[in-house]
Amino acid sequence: MPKTQTNAKAKAKAKPNTKTKTARSGKERQKTFRVTMLLLGVILTIAIIGVLLYGSAIVLFSGNKHFTLRHLEVKSSGWWNDRSRLMANKLRLNIGKDNLFSRHLYKMRRFIEKLPCVETATVTRVLPDTLRVDVIERIPRAYIGSSRSPLVTDSHCMLMEKKYCLNLGKDLPNILGVTQDDRLRPGHELAEIQDAVDLIMLTKRYFQDFRIAAISVRDADKLYAVIYYKGMKIYKVHFPRKNLKYMLAVLRSAVLKAMRNGDKRTVVDLTYKGKVIFR
Repeated sequence: MPKTQTNAKAKAKAKPNTKTKTARSGKERQKTFRVTMLLLGVILTIAIIGVLLYGSAIVLFSGNKHFTLRHLEVKSSGWWNDRSRLMANKLRLNIGKDNLFSRHLYKMRRFIEKLPCVETATVTRVLPDTLRVDVIERIPRAYIGSSRSPLVTDSHCMLMEKKYCLNLGKDLPNILGVTQDDRLRPGHELAEIQDAVDLIMLTKRYFQDFRIAAISVRDADKLYAVIYYKGMKIYKVHFPRKNLKYMLAVLRSAVLKAMRNGDKRTVVDLTYKGKVIFR
């Protein structure tokens, strides 16, 4: 077949294909346009509904004088119970002026839980005019230094101001030998005293015959504690910083044996591996 005829047939076949592609692209553009307009319509509708709901919320709640904050209730089993005025100052609430719905409950709760003496808190609205704060406080476990110190610690080594905590008075032991630096401030977890706090908590939970009066953390390798046994006899005990629960069990057995034998020595050294030394 001649080349001229072959080229003519190829061109004739190409023309319908070109027209078909043009028609398809036109339909696709129309479809894309319709979908885009539909999406814009949906977005616009959602935006309008959002504005209407926001306006309604302002009218019904945060802009409604019926929901003016008139009462703040603070409930706790500790120091914070019924201290509504101080809590209002902390939260910067204007009682009698603020709207009950103008403040975010989550933000207020997070602020309260950042107070060193607070472990957890909940904040709820009580319609029509009351805000209720429920506080679970950290329990002081020891003084940092003497009982005159302004700082106490809880079982997690959180430093707290004594004046904002439940007053346990003489029941708290003293943790001595703490490094005096800028870490000694409310809200700081002091890792330096962890072993001492662990020893205190072990006596409260498992060895209630012992009551620690004072404990020194000055030595990096051991703890030195002044301990009452059954509220009567005082022992001065050197502890290693490891296996404290086991060491307390060893101490109890050794004290019972010494008392049966009439041993009046009161200095006990547990730092020698496998031995209990009385002096």
